[in-house]
Amino acid sequence: MEMLSELYMTRILIARDASKKQMSLDLALPAENIDDKDSSSIRGAAEIQLHEELGVPYYYGLEKLCVMATYNVEELLSMAASLYEGMVANQVLGKKSPELSPSDQEKVLRVAASKRLKFVPKQHTEGTRARQLITSIGGYCRERTFLPNAPYAPGVTGIRLSQSEMEKLQGSARVLGDQGDLLKKVLSECIAENLLTQKQSQASTARESGSIFYLNRTLCTNFGLPLQQGGWQDVRCLDLIDWMTRGWKPQKRLVMGN
Repeated sequence: MEMLSELYMTRILIARDASKKQMSLDLALPAENIDDKDSSSIRGAAEIQLHEELGVPYYYGLEKLCVMATYNVEELLSMAASLYEGMVANQVLGKKSPELSPSDQEKVLRVAASKRLKFVPKQHTEGTRARQLITSIGGYCRERTFLPNAPYAPGVTGIRLSQSEMEKLQGSARVLGDQGDLLKKVLSECIAENLLTQKQSQASTARESGSIFYLNRTLCTNFGLPLQQGGWQDVRCLDLIDWMTRGWKPQKRLVMGN
């Protein structure tokens, strides 16, 4: 596993190096550069790519279980109960040990995560739109996460509205009209139900401040995303309104012919 992880980390670094504008004739990626870039974020990206491409278990173990609960005790107990039921089933089937393998744990937890998303429409006044929006954010994050060079390592698990976009959403002028009011309501319900976690983003020299909306960690499991919190992408309110009403669709990539 360690060798596989190192291989995938090297592959990410090669993809990053290849995407740069070549200013000199370098025939190899220097070994010291690889060592210098052996960061936890790249290792995290390698782990989720191993899971995506080779099916190596990722969502298992007590530490991951606690992270998946997104600081919610009720959610933690619910997922732990699912694992317990799996152990009881092993006993009933007469297996030598009731313990669940990493692969079995992952199957149980991903089923629990799928149910979490499935029941969203029953828990919200705008449940169908909330699920559509969450599913769209999950699909968008997956597209940005599994790029060959992992530019947002270990992955993208949230979206950000700049302060200007937040003012469109919350301002008294109602720039976005009824659709903006609906989006505001859906986002508020998603935050209240712990489907999204809102965090403030500070201003920098390159961008203004804003609000980041991270996916609930259990939902990250459903979408096959990393559990670390950090990677996000800027979007517009109009994007979210479109995702909420019609759903997100992956961008068509232009393929150059020979």
